[in-house]
Formats: sequence, structure tokens, C-alpha cells
Amino acid sequence: MALETPGEARAHLLGPLDSHYLDVEALPWKPTQVPGIDIKVLVQDKDTGLLTALFRWQPGTELPLHEH
Repeated sequence: MALETPGEARAHLLGPLDSHYLDVEALPWKPTQVPGIDIKVLVQDKDTGLLTALFRWQPGTELPLHEH
């Protein structure tokens, strides 16, 4: 696994199983492909597709049918 937290400058100093503190407020919100939904990625592994994230939905936003 190649876990990473985008925008976390110190992540390269940690081992794969080390715990670390994330300043979630400092992580950026990024727009998704769906207008009105933003994402804040906490941890991801681009090789496996693993993703832990926060989502921010604007009122009235609907997510189109999709698969996981």
C-alpha cells in the first residue's frame, strides 16, 4: 500500500503503520465531478483505490446513480 494524504507535507516522514495527526481544517476542499459536491481527502492509495474522505454537499445537490 502507498497511503498518502494530499497536501500533508510531513507524511513522507512516517512509516506505513505510524499514527499521525491531521490538521483537517488546513486540508483544502476540492471540487468533484458533480457540481455542488466538494471533497477533502484524508487518506488515499491510488494503486488500490482506497479512499477516506469528507464530502461537503451544497443544499439541493443530488448525486447521479453510480457504483462502488
